[in-house]
Amino acid sequence: MPKVIEGGFGKKKQEERITVRDMLFKLREALGNFEEENPEVAVEAAFVLFIEDREFVLASNGLHPDTVNMLLDLGKYNLLTGAMGHAEEDYEGPIH
Repeated sequence: MPKVIEGGFGKKKQEERITVRDMLFKLREALGNFEEENPEVAVEAAFVLFIEDREFVLASNGLHPDTVNMLLDLGKYNLLTGAMGHAEEDYEGPIH
């Protein structure tokens, strides 16, 4: 079951929400030293950065495009099915 470290689902654009920098810091805190302490376990991530009217960046430590696609699909599936506590139908935030 996925775990939301910090989410702002359902917040309006003008409401205070976590910054990307703070979100990445919280993800680092959640990971802790797991990779160093468990080198035999694969830890893979995909990250999408969207800056309105400027750029779109996709970064991953996956070793194959299929791995990155799988990670993004898993994230999308969990959001759409409401497995993270918020279904797409319940979202009232800005639409991009």
